[in-house]
Amino acid sequence: MVELRGATTVRTLLRDGDRVIGVRSSDGTGQSDVTSRVVVGADGFRSLVARSVAPGVEHQEPVRRAMYYGYFSGLMSQDPPAAEFHYRGDELVYVFPCDGDLTLLAVSVPVAEFPEWKQDGGRLFMERLRGRSQLVERLMRAELVSRLYGAGDIPGYMRLPSGPGWVLVGDSGIIMDPFSGQGIDQAATHAVYLADALHRWLSGEVTWETAMAGYHSARNAFTEKTYLRTCSSARDLRQITRAALMRRGLRSP
Repeated sequence: MVELRGATTVRTLLRDGDRVIGVRSSDGTGQSDVTSRVVVGADGFRSLVARSVAPGVEHQEPVRRAMYYGYFSGLMSQDPPAAEFHYRGDELVYVFPCDGDLTLLAVSVPVAEFPEWKQDGGRLFMERLRGRSQLVERLMRAELVSRLYGAGDIPGYMRLPSGPGWVLVGDSGIIMDPFSGQGIDQAATHAVYLADALHRWLSGEVTWETAMAGYHSARNAFTEKTYLRTCSSARDLRQITRAALMRRGLRSP
């Protein structure tokens, strides 16, 4: 049986000694405690579960980039619509077709530029988009129909994913700079690995320690190469364009 509680915020974890045994939550009318055999921290980059259990870290990368994005109507001209990546120096502009005939446009820049963007992000965003010759004509017909979103605080980390009574999945366990667009695929795949591991444990097939070791191993085998490549490339996107030009014989080593 599954019980869904809406409009509810988890406030803290419940413990029995070193073991997590549930959560304390509030829904606007009061607090309630829920106990469980395991608490799954699928609560993202700012995970309360991860903050509470303070897991060990296998790898950590400082913030390297900032990203701004918004949704436009009337932009796509390709049939069928396709994603586009426009590199220039250490900067990247994305064009992603979305539902409802909308298009997401995003700009990734070195984090050193973030203070300037926080002051005048709207102007800089449109300036960088119009600086791509392939977008200029389409932008004249397009309209920004959302607010402009931005962030310059996303680091890289690979955390140890489990401990007594708790386990992390998705961005709470591993996060990497969003320029690579890998986060959703990683989180969804990790969820599958975790579901399999929890099923084996809850059914009594294996111990908790064996189940979590298997989840940890599968997660890292799927993600580690992508994570490390993303962290490396985020330091300077010119590594990517330089390698691509060399493969095409357009640049010497």
